[in-house]
Amino acid sequence: PNHPFVCEGIDTTHLYAVGAATYIWHPHIGLSCDTCPDPLVNIHSNIIYSVTGISIFGCIDSIIVPVVHYDTNVTAVSADTSICRGGVAHLYAAGGISYIWIPNSDLDNATSYRPNATPTSNTIYTVYITENACFKDTLTVNVRVVQIPHLTLPPDVTIIAGNSVQLYATYSDAPNHSFLTSFAWTPADSTLTCFDCPRPIATPINTTTYFVVASTVEGCADSGSVTIHITCNGDQIFIPNTFTPNGDGVNDRFYVSGKGLGVTKKMIIYNRWGELVFEGTNIKSNDPGFGWDGTVKGEVVAPDVFIYVIEVLCSTGESFMYKGDISLVR
Repeated sequence: PNHPFVCEGIDTTHLYAVGAATYIWHPHIGLSCDTCPDPLVNIHSNIIYSVTGISIFGCIDSIIVPVVHYDTNVTAVSADTSICRGGVAHLYAAGGISYIWIPNSDLDNATSYRPNATPTSNTIYTVYITENACFKDTLTVNVRVVQIPHLTLPPDVTIIAGNSVQLYATYSDAPNHSFLTSFAWTPADSTLTCFDCPRPIATPINTTTYFVVASTVEGCADSGSVTIHITCNGDQIFIPNTFTPNGDGVNDRFYVSGKGLGVTKKMIIYNRWGELVFEGTNIKSNDPGFGWDGTVKGEVVAPDVFIYVIEVLCSTGESFMYKGDISLVR
């Protein structure tokens, strides 16, 4: 026969030869007989036989008969895996000479040993592996499809400079963020109390758009953004009406404080006769170390009522002008 083979542990193969009166097979290994025309062969490794035929007239001819032994192979298939909906699962199988995958509707090549799968729902793929002429195997791999999370974020909001807003990113298909395992907020700066948590508190200085990317444990991610608009109306600015520069460390300087402030662009103070006693520019706000200390040219002034003109910048760049009086008490 053409290309004879033997399957390990399954059966034996019949060899045969025609065209002569007598036959001699060599070697005898694995043969049921070595002088018959059709011996049975049972071997456990490849072997090459030769058969010599002799006609009734004594004429001789010989041929070579290779016999292949097939044993089962070690087959393998890719491990069960998870993908995000719309993603690709890279499947593979090994140990065969040909492969057939089913179902094949979501595969780019159902006869490849490395097909790409794009299922839209959980799918169990079965691969039929032809190991060789004798043996086949059937293996399966489960592809779990994880839905892409749909984030819910707070709406855009307008706040007064210096105030805060609670941000959040939740899985809109669930009552809380338990399905989300990682968060990345940007800009990741000091205006956020945290940038890798689900509910940071934002205190932006200027109008800021915060972006977030949130992922499930499988790495399926969605993103979103929320804009916090900053405005100033002057109500957040505090100017005292009295200060006590007596060196006790409490209320020793006249300065501007409040939320969301930039610098005090200008501070001018006059006495009751209209004489200039203090003038400063670009004074740091909210810092008791800056401002008027109750002296004029290094000399302590007596308690009195003074007139001020102050221009304050909000963190947004808006400018506010204030006029009033301040009482100096010792």
